[in-house]
Amino acid sequence: MGIFFKKKNAFIKNEKIYVGRESVCMGDDVTAPNMLSFILTDDSGIFMNHISKCLPYIAADRTFTWKGYKGRFETGSDKRRYPDGICVLENKSSAQLFSITVDRNHNILDFQMNDNWYEIMKEWPYLYLKR
Repeated sequence: MGIFFKKKNAFIKNEKIYVGRESVCMGDDVTAPNMLSFILTDDSGIFMNHISKCLPYIAADRTFTWKGYKGRFETGSDKRRYPDGICVLENKSSAQLFSITVDRNHNILDFQMNDNWYEIMKEWPYLYLKR
């Protein structure tokens, strides 16, 4: 589950995170379930921005709080539809890794994260977002 870069005769492994999300309803956005993948960084600001891009369009002035969990994946039969052919389908653990509250413009209003989030995500490269 990694991408490898050669640097000075050494390989440095960068973990790739696969994100899936529960669709709010059919009319939320045309690209639901908005699968996304990105290289994991220990910078929580960059991580927040990646996650907020995966969230649906929100009508009116409402805000939504999404919670992140370890995800269960399945290799999609239609590989063109999902990044790397991987579809993150559901929550695998009841332990919440983070929560993020966003407004309709994808502005991050609140972000709470588990203290050891980076270590957990390095070991588990699948995330599932649930509202």
